[in-house]
This record gives sequence, structure tokens and C-alpha cells, in this order.
Amino acid sequence: MALLPSMGCTHIVTVQGSREKAEIVGESAKTHGMEWINIPLDNAQPLNYTQIESMLEKLKLICEAIESGGHVLIHCAAGLHRTGMIGNLVLLYMGLSPSVALDKIREARTQTADDVCEHRLQVGQAFVKLCGTRSNPTPLEIIKSEVAQKGDQFLVEPVRRNKAGGKQKRQDTGTIPQKRLRKGGK
Repeated sequence: MALLPSMGCTHIVTVQGSREKAEIVGESAKTHGMEWINIPLDNAQPLNYTQIESMLEKLKLICEAIESGGHVLIHCAAGLHRTGMIGNLVLLYMGLSPSVALDKIREARTQTADDVCEHRLQVGQAFVKLCGTRSNPTPLEIIKSEVAQKGDQFLVEPVRRNKAGGKQKRQDTGTIPQKRLRKGGK
């Protein structure tokens, strides 16, 4: 942690659940002169509608940091699923296309781009569809109306595990395969 500021890091975004003791990262970030943004998210589950307004606030902070020349590090426990999902969401919110966003993630860390999985990338697309982008936001009243209707439903249906530990098809239509994304693949 102490080396991050010397590498140019100005902000740390922690994407971890309550049991992962994210506040320890926050204390250390602040001790070393970095800003800390906490996005509490357990088990790499997709965002639900009740998290939208909080996520918008966090996205604005992240975008402001980047736009003012800051360097943002996004992490979870392994730097794969939640990191890729939130990194993708940030890039889409900033106006990048899905393919360019994934390329940017791949430039930063190939393993994250390869392991994030399609359904987690779809979280960012669903979020931007509802909330718009930083330069073209959806009015907050429309977002609040949608949140009120959907409540704690997920933006995209999470992939469920069967009793043997394998992945099952998505619960909505079952048409989107759970595959890992590889360089050059869709």
C-alpha cells in the first residue's frame, strides 16, 4: 500500500463485502494520502436496483478523480470478478463502448479481462441503459421511478450454482452462455 502513491495512485476503490473488512484498506489508503471509495458488494453478485443511487454517487467520485488527472486503482479480493465488473461499469459510464472498455481492462490486467465473465459485463450495460452516461445522464426522477418498481431485483440475473458446484444457465431465458471471455472473442 505504501508504494501506491509513489506509482501515481491517488484513489483506491474497494469492492468487497462486509466480511472482508474493507475498512482496513480504507484506513491504510488514507494513512498513505490516498482517497478511498468503498463499494460494498458481496460474492460478485450483480448490482440490484436498490444499489443504483449509491453506485451513481460512487461513479461520479471516480469520474471526477479521473477527469482531474487522478489515478484510480479498483480492487476486490482477487482482482477478477468484482474488479472487472465495476471497472467495466466505470468505463461504460464514462462513455466507452463495451468492446473498448474490455480492451482497456485487458490493457490493465489480462487475467481480469479473461475471467470477468459475460454476465458481469452485462451489469455495466444494464446500468448505462437505465442511468445513461456521465455526459448524457438519465434524469434522476426516471431512475428513482424504476428503482421503486424493481426494488431489490438484480439488474441482470445472476448465474446460480447447482448442488455439484457447477454453473447453471441464467434463470431468465437461459440463452446467454456462461463463458469466459478471451482475447479477440465475444
